[in-house]
Amino acid sequence: MESKKLRIILLIIAAMLLIGGIVAVVRYVRAPESPSEQVAARAQYVKGNASFSYPATWHQNDIPTSPGFISVQLYDVGDGIVFVASSNEEESDPQVDGTVTRDAAIIVGGISGKERAWENEKTQAVVLRADQITFGGRAYRFEMFGQLSRKVLMEKYWRDIVSSVQFAEAQEEGIIAAPTTSSAPMEGQQ
Repeated sequence: MESKKLRIILLIIAAMLLIGGIVAVVRYVRAPESPSEQVAARAQYVKGNASFSYPATWHQNDIPTSPGFISVQLYDVGDGIVFVASSNEEESDPQVDGTVTRDAAIIVGGISGKERAWENEKTQAVVLRADQITFGGRAYRFEMFGQLSRKVLMEKYWRDIVSSVQFAEAQEEGIIAAPTTSSAPMEGQQ
């Protein structure tokens, strides 16, 4: 008799769990989807033959150069991330103190180049670099610097910025801050 009551109680509990699971699945499936595109304020840097977008909340230090060349430093004070874009007449490859964690080919603005990453355990620094990119008689280098604790966020910003680079002859120079749709929101931007 007691085993029959125990089986009935277990059967009722199993049925309740099954019904609860079905309700949870139905609510999940019918839940309103979040927008697939988030609007984040982006700024557009245009100078020389290059342009790219970056988070509009970042500070900018556009360093004067010869006409047609770029030298700009963009930085996020809160996360301590710095992005540098520069061009020169010749390719240069400054030494980085750390262990190479990535060394691969990359396409930047439709031009093939080299992408490398370094990590320094002692200083907790991370450096990302895309270089060996030549357009319009100029050698371009893009770099990002930050702390190892911000590496995941840095990688996100790096991909967003580097994928937005475009090269064109005789770009008008200027910096434009405007909302842009992005398929994925940048951290800290909602």
